[in-house]
Amino acid sequence: ALKINFPDLVAYPITDEAYKVSAEWLILACNWNNNQNKNVGIFKKQALVIVNYGDASGKEIFEFSEAIRESVHEKFNILLEREVCII
Repeated sequence: ALKINFPDLVAYPITDEAYKVSAEWLILACNWNNNQNKNVGIFKKQALVIVNYGDASGKEIFEFSEAIRESVHEKFNILLEREVCII
């Protein structure tokens, strides 16, 4: 059904009835590319990476990620899961 409304949607078939949808495509389709809020932002080369560009707190990073999740859920009715890796 999403493919009808969003023909350029990137998705990979898992079964005849299930697809894995590209989280990066969803994030970019919600205009999060090159988005930065104070010291937290999306990595310019990979939309799945959130970067602390300064002294952002863990709370600020979490809230930024939550805003991304909410916008994707609102537009596509898909709830992204976090895959946290702190480096």
